[in-house]
Amino acid sequence: MVYDGVIVESGCVGGGACHQSPAGNSKRGLADSMMAYMGLVDAAAMGMNLPGSMATANCAGTGTVRVKPSDPDNSLLIQKLEDKQKCGIAMPPGGLIDADKIAIVRNWIKAGAKTD
Repeated sequence: MVYDGVIVESGCVGGGACHQSPAGNSKRGLADSMMAYMGLVDAAAMGMNLPGSMATANCAGTGTVRVKPSDPDNSLLIQKLEDKQKCGIAMPPGGLIDADKIAIVRNWIKAGAKTD
C-alpha cells in the first residue's frame, strides 16, 4: 500500500517533530497502516504540527481535507509535501522526501486513495 511504503516507512513517524512524537500528535497513529489511512483520507485538517512555529495559519476550521480522493491538488498532504500549503507547515521538516515518493503519493490520491 502507498501509505505503508511512503507515508509509514519514509520517516513520517520518526524524529522530534513527526507524527508519532509528542510534538507531532501521536494520536494520529501513523505507524499503523489502517489508522494512518483513516486519519488521512477524507479527514479534516487540524492544527499545526509545531506549536509556536511561523506557519501561515492553523488548518482547523478551514474546510481543508488531508487527502481528498481523486484530487491531489486539493489534498493538504500533497500541498504540504510540495510546500504549497495554505495553512500549517511543509512536511517533512527540512524537505527530506524525494520527488519520486511525492509522485507515488500524488498518483495514489489521483487513483482514488484506495486501501489496496
